[in-house]
Amino acid sequence: MVNSLLKYTRITWILIRNCFSKETAYRAPFFFWVIANLLWLWFAFYSIDLLFNQVEVIAGWNALDAKMLVTVYSLFLTLVWVFIMPNLIVFWRLINAGTMDFHLLKPISARFLSSATYFEFDMIPRLIPIVLVMGTVISSLSRVISWDEWVIFWLTMMLGVIIFYNFGFMIATTCFWFTKIDSLEDFLNATQAISKYPPDIFKGIPRVVFVYLVPSIFLAAFPTMVLLGRGKFDILTLSLLGVVVSTVASQKFWHFALRHYSSASS
Repeated sequence: MVNSLLKYTRITWILIRNCFSKETAYRAPFFFWVIANLLWLWFAFYSIDLLFNQVEVIAGWNALDAKMLVTVYSLFLTLVWVFIMPNLIVFWRLINAGTMDFHLLKPISARFLSSATYFEFDMIPRLIPIVLVMGTVISSLSRVISWDEWVIFWLTMMLGVIIFYNFGFMIATTCFWFTKIDSLEDFLNATQAISKYPPDIFKGIPRVVFVYLVPSIFLAAFPTMVLLGRGKFDILTLSLLGVVVSTVASQKFWHFALRHYSSASS
């Protein structure tokens, strides 16, 4: 078990270094996307100010709460776009190009290799303004965040990334039948975007769809609620349960899809 973990850690580090070398080899596009991502972050916070200039509270969330939610969402989005989204977006190409055949023949997990090949490092500079803004918002809160809340915050954040990966991987795996799913990026982007809104604004059927079927509440709302003092161990427990359920479901669906994969040569 330990040897296997060390093996996959070394492979992941090699893949990360290769992707970083590729991105920095073309510095002009790299810095262009860095600037574009910083501008996007500024616009996200500016939109919050515009909205709460008109109203004071939305579904029990005030402007400060909303800024914290958007900050956590931006942090989550950065992690997802560095490690998860690039692989999910190009997953269907493995089927079309026949590359999946080579992944299945290698002496490592085909799912791991299909999920850890591409990384986008132009998103990393966004972490600097995100951390600065988060510090400003936290200093404006009327409460002090305890050390155990910080631990639970980061745990729920990482668990949210895993849940999103499992959910996105199941969607991407449908390319075994549909072969080409260009709209996958739009769908996953919409799933992420939902998580930047307070979950309490959804009622009835939209709440069931956007909070439970599409696991948006795990992505940014749960970690934010921990920082705002609206939950702690109950949120962590639900996040752990979400990881277990999504991991089992995605793994079973992955094996089901492989049984229906006839390879590019057949």
